[in-house]
Amino acid sequence: MAFLGPPGTGKIHLAIGIGIRACQAGHRVAFATASEWVSRLAEAHAHGPLQEELTRLGRIPLLIVDEVGYIPFEAEAANLCFQLVSSRYERASVIVTSNTPDSSLCAPNVVANSRDGPPNCRSVCDSRWCYTAQFHRRNS
Repeated sequence: MAFLGPPGTGKIHLAIGIGIRACQAGHRVAFATASEWVSRLAEAHAHGPLQEELTRLGRIPLLIVDEVGYIPFEAEAANLCFQLVSSRYERASVIVTSNTPDSSLCAPNVVANSRDGPPNCRSVCDSRWCYTAQFHRRNS
């Protein structure tokens, strides 16, 4: 699930609320920014088999990934982000929040080596797992 929209529209509030409800239902939940998840995976990759860390994370029913697309990633970091998401496909849940102004987060068949700029976590997502709720400020 992806919550997309400008700052201040409640995306992370909703994601945390869902995470709290999952905890109350007895499920484990982990929260971090996209950069923090990539750093964790990069460290695991440098010090041992990456697959072991992905397996450990796969035992957590819900991961919340905040600030996707906020900071451009190098190709290796984008690949790690992709591996995190793809390892959970149809096995465990992921909630993503992003300030992306459009639905490009869920554009199908977008690859990490985009011609439009440096790769980021947005550019490695696949429409198979991405269901979006876009938020807009109410005109007052």
